[in-house]
Amino acid sequence: MRPIKFRAAITTTGKYCFGGRGMTLEEISHLGASFFDEDVTWLAFTGLLDKNEKEIYEGDIVKCVSELVKIMSGKKTGKYQTVIYSIVYVEKQARFATKNPARDIFESFALTQDSIKDFYEVIGNVHQNPDLLER
Repeated sequence: MRPIKFRAAITTTGKYCFGGRGMTLEEISHLGASFFDEDVTWLAFTGLLDKNEKEIYEGDIVKCVSELVKIMSGKKTGKYQTVIYSIVYVEKQARFATKNPARDIFESFALTQDSIKDFYEVIGNVHQNPDLLER
């Protein structure tokens, strides 16, 4: 079972609270009431780690480098493709997904640790590095 954790970002500035560290619900419950007066966006931990074992949160921007394969034979081509995604929560499907900003669609059917451990790397987040999605 994945640990339930959240990161907090000040909505007006995009800066992360607590150094961007994920916090458990118990830790959040100990925050003073004045903290909740801020305009804060809470971003959920996906339960997944990137290829460098960095935690992946909703709102992160990830780079995926994968080798292309031939459709009919499944043979590797030796050519690689790099795609930039944002990590989003799809409310209607109750799941996390990758969103390709170039195509404005959700592209993953299931984000699992096995499907991302060798290919995905967190390179930023939508609050502090929105320019990464403009490539």
